Amino acid sequence: MEGPRGATPADTTFLKELVGHVFRPTLFEEYPQLFNDDNLGNCRIILEGGKPVSHIGMTLQDATILGCHLRVACIGGVATHPDHRGKGYATRLFEDAGEVAYRDGVDFMMVSGDRSLYRRAGCRRIGLDYETTVTNEQATEFSDSSIDVKNVDASAIPIIAGLYALEPVRFLRKREDYERAFACSFVMNRPSDFLLISRNDHPCAYVILQRPREKGIIGNFAEISGDRSAVLGACATIMERYQMSGVHFHIGGWDILTQGLCKQAGLSCSETHASGTVRIIHFRQMMEHMRPYMEQKLGSQQVNALSFEGDDANGYKICFGDEMMHVPDRGELAHLLFGTREETVADRLAEGGKVAELMRQMLPFPAMWYGINYV
Repeated sequence: MEGPRGATPADTTFLKELVGHVFRPTLFEEYPQLFNDDNLGNCRIILEGGKPVSHIGMTLQDATILGCHLRVACIGGVATHPDHRGKGYATRLFEDAGEVAYRDGVDFMMVSGDRSLYRRAGCRRIGLDYETTVTNEQATEFSDSSIDVKNVDASAIPIIAGLYALEPVRFLRKREDYERAFACSFVMNRPSDFLLISRNDHPCAYVILQRPREKGIIGNFAEISGDRSAVLGACATIMERYQMSGVHFHIGGWDILTQGLCKQAGLSCSETHASGTVRIIHFRQMMEHMRPYMEQKLGSQQVNALSFEGDDANGYKICFGDEMMHVPDRGELAHLLFGTREETVADRLAEGGKVAELMRQMLPFPAMWYGINYV
């Protein structure tokens, strides 16, 4: 056995064979954000006989959450050849990826899946998010004649990137991220189209539509950005163009404007999580990076009196003077910081004392949404 280690150009052919065998033959080409020369070192592998037999892919991204700059690792392409399962390779690779992420200054990790391997490592489903579906009948009611929808290619990257840059919770994307997404036309695991929305000839929003597999079904927006009222006003045109019976999209828990717009339009929003699962990588660093957000919620004097520490062995501590809240493990820590709909942290937040009171005022942090950063 060799590894864990990062892949090299010499490993590319065999790595492509491995993920193609475990998933599908086209996977390597569908994820250029992950499988590119600049990122090969973050494709962590274990080899036998000189060939990769187990792989965990990772991209390292900068992001902003309401003005706070964080470092995020995105995990995907997790695969072990059937002939080499049961040897603990995936577990070793996941630990290795966490160590690499920590050394690279990552605050938390997003994993595009939910399985026992991830749960054992402290990954949890997080986010107090929503989702809604617009039907044909509803879309007709708020169709806007001043709206134009145009399918666009990579020449529209400056406009698309400019609209995305206005999102308060987003990845800090490089131009290459957009170029790769347009080149492969795969977003969040599906063939997709970029649709630019203009009002009175002025670009004001875009959606990334996962192409419906057949006529008459409900489609899905993998990403939306810009003026949400224009997005709703464009739904009827998009449904007619793709012959869909409706369209579904995700709404961040932080996005109270879109939630209010949907309510005003008579759309029903159901509770959901963010995509995949999340693992906290560097707790104390992450809280320091979130300081501007915390100061907005609590004021600088109280934030300065808070301290954060801990590890897997001893649990995690949030202290305020002589008071302390103890969080036993990464899983509950992820739930506490980002909120969750799968298990409750209400009892911990309902504790008496100043720490619990401050956490109730401050949490949850807004959850990220992948869009074209999905791997």
